[in-house]
Amino acid sequence: MQDLRIVDGDLEWFSQKVDNASEELAQLKMAQIVTDVAAGMSGSLSASRAAAMNDLLTQSMDKLIEELSQFSASVLESLRRAQATEEQMASTFSSVTHSVSTSAVTAKDAEMFSRLAQRLGGA
Repeated sequence: MQDLRIVDGDLEWFSQKVDNASEELAQLKMAQIVTDVAAGMSGSLSASRAAAMNDLLTQSMDKLIEELSQFSASVLESLRRAQATEEQMASTFSSVTHSVSTSAVTAKDAEMFSRLAQRLGGA
């Protein structure tokens, strides 16, 4: 995971792109396209198969649209949870730093803990 670098705003951008894809797919009028194809070949075997394919395409598209929307929401929920964890850890490190600096620990120890807290995202 050390090769993973997420810049502030990346996950929001990614979630929005996935949501946009879902919305664009929802605008496709698959039923109308297949109906037009079937009407152009009325009475043919292909026309009846096109109608059957329409049902399959519609179900598949609806499922894909739903899954993309859920994935987009999950990305944002993951981000929210990560931010909450980060805030909790920063608070914990601040508390530890404060406790260490007010206890009977040497100045050198306090400095070491302070640097550690900073490296790990604390105050």
